[in-house]
Amino acid sequence: MSPALFRDLVLHLTKREIDTTHRMTLLGWLWPLARQLAQLGVLVFIFASVLPLDIDNYAVFVFSGLIAWAWFQSGIASAATCILA
Repeated sequence: MSPALFRDLVLHLTKREIDTTHRMTLLGWLWPLARQLAQLGVLVFIFASVLPLDIDNYAVFVFSGLIAWAWFQSGIASAATCILA
């Protein structure tokens, strides 16, 4: 499979997944991003201002953890759906 064909296939499948997952929602496919940014904002506010942890680049640290958690969470949800189907 050529790289251009592979890239087109991945883009098509990604767009289809996003369209079917977030169909008929108010914010569409931007909703997961908005939810992640809201979580990031709350966590950074609490642990940088209210309960300071004195960690350099804390926002980047938390954001990388949230991305890994979201990936794990969606994998578990997809696995459960696959088993039930």
